[in-house]
Amino acid sequence: MSRIEIIEVTGKKLMKQFVNFVLDLYKGCPHYVPYMYGDELKMLDPKFNLTLKDCDARFYLCKKDGALAGRIGAVLQRKYNALTGKKNVRFMRFDCVDDLGVAKALLDTVESFAVSYGMTTVMGPYGFNETDRAGYLSEGFDLDANFGTNYNYPYYDALLRQCGYGDSSEWLELHCRPKEEACQKYAKLSEFMLKKSGFTISDEKTFPKFAKKYGWKAFQCLNAAYAGLPGFIPFEKDLYDQIIGQFSIAVRTRYMTAVIDKNNDVAGFAVCFPSLTDAMKKTRGKLFPFGFIRILRAIAKPKVLDLCLIGVRPEYHNTGVNLTLIAHVLKTIKDENITLTEAYPELIENTKTLSQWEHFDTKIVKHRKVVEKTL
Repeated sequence: MSRIEIIEVTGKKLMKQFVNFVLDLYKGCPHYVPYMYGDELKMLDPKFNLTLKDCDARFYLCKKDGALAGRIGAVLQRKYNALTGKKNVRFMRFDCVDDLGVAKALLDTVESFAVSYGMTTVMGPYGFNETDRAGYLSEGFDLDANFGTNYNYPYYDALLRQCGYGDSSEWLELHCRPKEEACQKYAKLSEFMLKKSGFTISDEKTFPKFAKKYGWKAFQCLNAAYAGLPGFIPFEKDLYDQIIGQFSIAVRTRYMTAVIDKNNDVAGFAVCFPSLTDAMKKTRGKLFPFGFIRILRAIAKPKVLDLCLIGVRPEYHNTGVNLTLIAHVLKTIKDENITLTEAYPELIENTKTLSQWEHFDTKIVKHRKVVEKTL
């Protein structure tokens, strides 16, 4: 009979095994894209990740017959529970071999953690906050992941179902190519809106200058735009520097647009990233000794653009702010000769967000799910 053992991660050595496990699990898989290794270690360390001040978190490894076979994290996100009134624990970083016994042992451990705190549901995979990866892939296994999403093998869905988990949320990911007539139409509408409203477009040439002038205001806009969405936790000021540092390597102001209102606040914003998929696969998530060069090259002349975030303050819905953001995304795609854009996950029921791509040639390429279990 096989022997399955759960080990709580304590200390740097076990944490490195926890982070490295996926590199071994997906070795040889052409579509897996690794985390940025150093950022991932910091993300799981309360000394660096300020989000953990709102959480109780545990991380576990699973061995089968002495060999590493899986991993999982359990997170009690107190802030999320306080905002929603839920008694919920999140599971995260769930990865394992195709073995029901291993999957069940990992999920049972998270469920026991939840019960010990008096919680009544377990939900996941979810990250610590909106900047972390969420959901598992349920369709689209023949395509590459990107910098901000998980990849997993097809058997994950069956394992989770057999362990008693049912659907909670579902997202779609799209490949988008702009229609020429849309570029012209949106440009004219955007120009009209800006003249009529007196709003302006941010024109900072470097990301540090943008961050200094509008960075926190953009996060306040994000908080307002995303309030109430499943799993969303508003950002606080003390997380700002951490998150800016986490993404600064991939952000260029030519791929950002912010609409500024008459009060010099951010009315809406859109952020795109040059695709780092190929660079990250070649570097296995390591910046040094040569990974940094590959990433800079990918950012300098991208052919694929990841449409990461777009948000508009509720009071500016139906005012033209959103179409102005789309107009500038379209202009960037055209000016930079981008061959493909990939929209980050969009909630399947969020028809307003999905409708913004109506002037693109779009194709749904992936489905992503979060599941839940009542204890």
